[in-house]
Amino acid sequence: MTSTYEFLRTPAEVLRAQLGRAGILLRIVAADWSVSLPTVFQKRYTLTLLGTPGQTDPDDYLYNNFKTGDNRNSLNYSDAQFDKLAEEGRLFAGAARRKRIYDQSQMRLQETVPMVFLFYSTQFEAQRRVVRGFEHWRNTSLLGLRTT
Repeated sequence: MTSTYEFLRTPAEVLRAQLGRAGILLRIVAADWSVSLPTVFQKRYTLTLLGTPGQTDPDDYLYNNFKTGDNRNSLNYSDAQFDKLAEEGRLFAGAARRKRIYDQSQMRLQETVPMVFLFYSTQFEAQRRVVRGFEHWRNTSLLGLRTT
């Protein structure tokens, strides 16, 4: 896990305790993002805990993280049925049709279980009247701080 996102430590400790009961011993390694992220992309890990922001378009998350051969597919996930759906989703602009396709692709991920989705974080923000330029991003990103 990365030490950059300390909120991941508690879930890591819970996982270690739960897996320990099953006889699986985990050692938590919290590395700086500059070390942790390349380790994940180079696939030099046994188990990792990642936090990813949601994207407003499902293609951004699904294609990038699960499409066979995509350089951001850090899981080495490969499934022909999912790949077909991921490609098909890019062919249409209509929201209703895309939703049906992406719903099917998410169901395929649930069937094949390339990763375990543990929790969804909620993001809250508050600001003072003197703060100007902050933009809230619906995907939980803090990139809005760049304009603040």
